Amino acid sequence: MAALGVLFYFQNHQKANDGAAGPPEKVMAARVTEAPDGDSLVVKTKAGREHRVRLYGLDAPEGRQAHGAEAARFLAELVKGRDIVLKVMDTDSYGRLVALASLEEGETVNRRLIAAGLAWVYTAYCRLPECALWREDEAGAREGRRGLWQDPDPMPPWEFRMKFGARGR
Repeated sequence: MAALGVLFYFQNHQKANDGAAGPPEKVMAARVTEAPDGDSLVVKTKAGREHRVRLYGLDAPEGRQAHGAEAARFLAELVKGRDIVLKVMDTDSYGRLVALASLEEGETVNRRLIAAGLAWVYTAYCRLPECALWREDEAGAREGRRGLWQDPDPMPPWEFRMKFGARGR
């Protein structure tokens, strides 16, 4: 029932898309069936429709990158088998929904990953007011040496992909 409260909140407190191109925001409840990596989900709606989801505004380490497996494990433990509410912001070039994913408690999965030090705020794409809070969470994780910030100079995933390719081979 808490998921319905989050759904109600999103439906009644829609924020502007910051003028970004893309479809209008859509809110949907779904159950997480898979968390294949640190910033993606596979969900199923009550109608039985499956969607691949890319978490909005963050970028987690790649699977073969330091802390990539840790980020994927954290995300899976946080959401697999749970009901969440997605606030769809866009669709990416791979056909995935790009979304904020909220837990029943109302907190976003996106923010939890960043605060745990397991993802960067993807400043090139993070344009919502919440992104300022996420940057503070990232700074706190860095100062607290949580997750990937245990390393002296962690490589952002977008640099890793450029250097080693999309799969980090």
